[in-house]
Formats: sequence, structure tokens, C-alpha cells
Amino acid sequence: MLLALAVRDMLALRDFVTVEAGIARGSREELTAARARPSGVSSGLRSWYRPTVTTMRATHPPAIDADIPTPRHYLVVDLEATTSAAGSLPPEEMETIEIGAVIVDGATLAPLGEFQSFVRPVRHPKLLPFCTQLTSITQSMVDDAPSFPEAFEALQTAVRGLHPLVFGSWGRYDHEQLRRDCALHGIRYQLGAAHLNLKTAFSAKQGLKRQLGMTRALARCGLDLHGAHHRGIDDARNIARMLPWIVGDRRLDAK
Repeated sequence: MLLALAVRDMLALRDFVTVEAGIARGSREELTAARARPSGVSSGLRSWYRPTVTTMRATHPPAIDADIPTPRHYLVVDLEATTSAAGSLPPEEMETIEIGAVIVDGATLAPLGEFQSFVRPVRHPKLLPFCTQLTSITQSMVDDAPSFPEAFEALQTAVRGLHPLVFGSWGRYDHEQLRRDCALHGIRYQLGAAHLNLKTAFSAKQGLKRQLGMTRALARCGLDLHGAHHRGIDDARNIARMLPWIVGDRRLDAK
């Protein structure tokens, strides 16, 4: 059974399904949470967030609307990437080091399966201490991991036969990073043209005036954070749990 979105929700979501463009997924909420971490991680996150947002906004044009397919499935993706404190690693040189994805039934919004893979970076193969502190991903995890072309092919194989699907992530960063990695390795991007910005769609659906970071959005939904924040598979699972509030009929409690 295919999911039929209400006309109102279709129009609301249309503005946030994009073909191109990307901004960082950092948020004020994540920066606040970072202050509870060791000082090096907190200051590094602040410097990572600001230049990434500035560069992305300056480089990429406004989002281009795409037709919204009626999905059999949603593919919720969250990436972790190489990063550094104080902006020493330019955003355009960041590489994916973990792909986490949850396949969700379009009608019931129930999770059907998962995909997870670490990825071996090539531009900057040695992870910086800040990156490991932020993500908990260690050098040995990526040293023994497949290359990006191998990991991305495995992801595409995992979703083969599940189309039409909608690829969604919390913000546009993950969509843009996948395209950047594909370009770096000279491979074709084949997850479909449409991308659903779940972060923006959540605020629009719930009538919020501002966009929320993932952890704050979970709290607004009355959901606890499961697993470790800034781990791809854990974040993908948490984001998938919020789909009933993004594309379903659930409403936030009034506050």
C-alpha cells in the first residue's frame, strides 16, 4: 500500500524536496550540547560549524524543487565525515567515514531494515583527534573499512528493488556530502534525484518558526536519544523514529 500524503502536506513538503544545494547540519542546539564535552571538542565544533555553513551557502544555489514521488519506502541516511577543530580541514575536502541508513515502510512508517558501513578516507586518511572525539569512530575502524565506491555500491544494492523511495536526512549536508564523495571518486550518484530535508519539513509540518537540531526535535517529540549522537547509524535510527511527526499525522504536544 502506497502512502498518500494529504494535499496540504504535499504542498508543505514540496518546498523541502531538493535536487541540489547543501548546508551544514550543525545547529545552535548541537553547539550548546558540545559545551558539555571536553573543551577541545566544544571549541572545535563551533569553528567547524561556522565556516561550513558560510562556505556551503556561498557555493551552492537555492534549492531546486523536484516532483514529490509517492514513496513505497523512505531511506533515512546520516553520514559522519572527516572533520577538524578550528576549520583546518576545508569543508570541500571532508570525506564520508560512516554511512548509516534505515529503510522505512512508506505506509506504516515502520523500520524495515538497516545499512551501516564505515568508509576509508583517501584525501586525509588519518583521522584527527577532534574527529574521533566527536564521532567515536577510531582509526582502526576506517583503516579496515571499504572504500567509498565499495560502500556506496553496497548501499545501492541494499535499496535495489525498493523504488520509488525518498531519500531523506536531517538537513541537506548528507545529500551534498554523498554527491561530493561521488565526484571525488568519479562515480555516478544513483540514489534518485529527490532529497527530502527532514529537518525543514519537520518544522513546516509542526508549524514551528525555527528549525531544530536533531536532539531537540527528539525531545519535542517526547523521544529519548538512543545510542550515540554523531554516529551515523544511531542518528539515522533516531531520525527515522521522528517520521510520524514529519510525514505522518502525529502532532507535537503544545508547549
